[in-house]
Amino acid sequence: MGERSLSLIELGPSAALNLCWDRYDYGFDHWGHDSSLKITTEWRGDKRPPNWKSRPNVVFRSGVDLNVIDMKTKLSVNGCRL
Repeated sequence: MGERSLSLIELGPSAALNLCWDRYDYGFDHWGHDSSLKITTEWRGDKRPPNWKSRPNVVFRSGVDLNVIDMKTKLSVNGCRL
């Protein structure tokens, strides 16, 4: 399979979590082990993710949001805590 470039545009981004999906560790033996965000996965069925030798080549990331949260303010940071 030849390498392809990928551009990501997300409407109403979730703190950019979906824009950075390729930077996380999903717990399978591919890329992502150097990530500070670990996502525990449980695969069901016969389908498995592709055995990519390296991360996808994401060349552009952008999030479009009508109500942007300014994470420079203490009020906004506290409002985002779970």
